[in-house]
Amino acid sequence: MDDVMHKLKVYLYENFLTDNPNDLTAKVFSERTLNVKEICRSAIGRGGAPSTVDAMEHNVTLFLKEMAY
Repeated sequence: MDDVMHKLKVYLYENFLTDNPNDLTAKVFSERTLNVKEICRSAIGRGGAPSTVDAMEHNVTLFLKEMAY
């Protein structure tokens, strides 16, 4: 699998849980957040969902409301 789908920018920090000085931990740097509609548009656009953006957004919103309930 040679296709790069997403890139992550991370900051590396010393891992204080081990004694190894070369052991690091990474924290993701978030450049941007996406809303539900943008995520649905991305999924539909790359062929990840057999639906429309509006239908998928509606179903996700219903799911999130039910999950919160």
